[in-house]
Amino acid sequence: MYLTVFPTDVMFSTAERPRPRSAAMNLPQRLKEAIAETHDAIEALPLSKAILEGRVSRSAYRALLSQLWYMHADLERLLMATPELVGLVDRAMHRTNAIVNDLAALEMEIAPIQSATVRALHAVRAATTTSPWTLLGCLYVLEGSRMGSMVLVKPLSSALKVVLRPGQGLDYHLEGMESRPRDWGQFKARIAALELDAEQAQHTIQGAQLMMQGLFSIYEAQSSEKSLSPA
Repeated sequence: MYLTVFPTDVMFSTAERPRPRSAAMNLPQRLKEAIAETHDAIEALPLSKAILEGRVSRSAYRALLSQLWYMHADLERLLMATPELVGLVDRAMHRTNAIVNDLAALEMEIAPIQSATVRALHAVRAATTTSPWTLLGCLYVLEGSRMGSMVLVKPLSSALKVVLRPGQGLDYHLEGMESRPRDWGQFKARIAALELDAEQAQHTIQGAQLMMQGLFSIYEAQSSEKSLSPA
């Protein structure tokens, strides 16, 4: 299970998660299926395990949260500039300010961007030149990540030794939690109602896969750090 992305309604282990048949699925279901393998791979990384088990260090969390800020900042700008996504995107979805506030509350500064993050962002930007619908796939992943936050916020509170309330360094996970399952369901319903042709739908799926692959690279890079857990 990982920090930014967990677009699943029910949590399963790799062996337990059912894989639906593509022919009968709507677009959100196809997106979920398309990213499932990479999702499971991220869950298996040391950093993801350290977060879920409540033993991630402050330095490791700062490094990860900083890379997520770069991802969100770039993608939020691209999403707001994409006319095809009007009605699906609004500024209330932005999470960059929450990350900045969390780092400040934890008395940390944003870390420099890492090469894995640069490569991930370049890949997404390149794909958007082919089709703006790539960004819809990225948005699906970003919005789905809010469901993961519901699971991870408690162990993070324990690991970081902060109180589980707004303004203490966990706003990235806490914002909108009360309405999150409903909001996620409504967001998926809006995607399912879009009248996309086969090519547009495929570009959307490719965007979600690109986003997930980029996140895997970021988590993998952080998982090689020696300071995953407090000394």
